[in-house]
Amino acid sequence: MGRHLSTIQSSGPEGIIAADIDPDMLPRPSTFVVAMADETWGFQCWYRDGAGQSNFTNAVAATWQ
Repeated sequence: MGRHLSTIQSSGPEGIIAADIDPDMLPRPSTFVVAMADETWGFQCWYRDGAGQSNFTNAVAATWQ
């Protein structure tokens, strides 16, 4: 599990964000790692809704080529 702290942003009124993921610098708890071919990584967005509650989006998977 890792966090992309540099991608903290506001979704604005549209409720949409975009994040560039660098497969050569994927965060892990103590360091960064490089994604290897045929590995599948899951990603999820942690957000705060209009009521100030923390929630998570559905996860998506990316398999590196």
